[in-house]
Amino acid sequence: MARIELADAERLAYGRPDGWAACLAAFLENGLHAYADNVFAGLEAILVDGTPLPLVVNHGTGGPAACSPYSRYVSYSLQERAKHHPALPPRMLEAAASPAAWFLRWAGIDRVVSVNNWLIATNPSLSLNAGQVQELTAFLVRRHPDRAISLPNVNPQVDGPLIDALRRSGYRFVRSRRVYMVNTRDGDHLLHQNTCRDLALLEKTSYEVVSDPRELAPHAERIAELYSGVYIGKHSGFNTAFNARFFSLALSSQVQEFRCFRRDGRVDAFVSFFVKNGLMTESVIGYDQQLPRSLGLYRMAVASVFAEAAARGLLLNLSSGAGTFKRLRGGFPVEELEAVYDRHLPLRRRTAWSAIAAASHAAAAVVTD
Repeated sequence: MARIELADAERLAYGRPDGWAACLAAFLENGLHAYADNVFAGLEAILVDGTPLPLVVNHGTGGPAACSPYSRYVSYSLQERAKHHPALPPRMLEAAASPAAWFLRWAGIDRVVSVNNWLIATNPSLSLNAGQVQELTAFLVRRHPDRAISLPNVNPQVDGPLIDALRRSGYRFVRSRRVYMVNTRDGDHLLHQNTCRDLALLEKTSYEVVSDPRELAPHAERIAELYSGVYIGKHSGFNTAFNARFFSLALSSQVQEFRCFRRDGRVDAFVSFFVKNGLMTESVIGYDQQLPRSLGLYRMAVASVFAEAAARGLLLNLSSGAGTFKRLRGGFPVEELEAVYDRHLPLRRRTAWSAIAAASHAAAAVVTD
């Protein structure tokens, strides 16, 4: 029988914890808002047979897409549709979606506890067997009887056994987004000219590529600025607003590895990634958008992750977005899922999640990027 227990910051920090446990202990001690300016959700930590996992507890108050289903499936989707259909007045899109949006709010769609949620867009792959899933579900139903239970970032390419275990325990699956995977182990990515050009650009760059977290620590503020410019300024205010304190923690705990492009003492671009359960995942990326595009900062940042994955013989998850760019470099699409358990909830709550699941799978058939 699996052992599920709550853990506090002191318990997580006891002994010599790995970076993930140390990071979670800091989150518990200081609160999520200390590291992400637009996150006000609660946080708990559990140990599943000794493995620490965060539980982000949304009290129904919205927030960024990483912790709010309403922001993820309504607000963010409306924003993306407006970008793809600029000729349509935003008010028209909002009016068309308002009945469904009202229903989801009324049904309390944001009353959810999210397992293994580190607030990043692509969380580490989760290895749980059928017994652990069953015990974890029962534990969370007892502790949070008024909330849906969510496991984000379930990837059919690598999480087959987990999907089977979740299905047997009664979870439903929402198609959450499309991510792109690259198999660098067989070298097929090198058959793509764009990959080779990017790697050649990386090879001859005049930028200094810095990876030592101690050397990068003084640049946390600049890294946060570059991140915010891309994820919040360029893309969406519904992305997690990580601040300098978050990047300082990410560097010191070494849960993520960084590759920063520095010239004349100034970081102009960076990318971070992590490796867990044999999978490398590109996490966050940032670059100075005021500099000439001809410098290829984004291309070199992505190429550095390709090079690392190939050197280690790992499957690479490039996360979502920039689909054409990633396809041209050997990325193949995978429909990522969010697993949701709602059998203990009232009918209106179950109906809301059923509607989201049905709509998401219908939409997946027409999504091209």
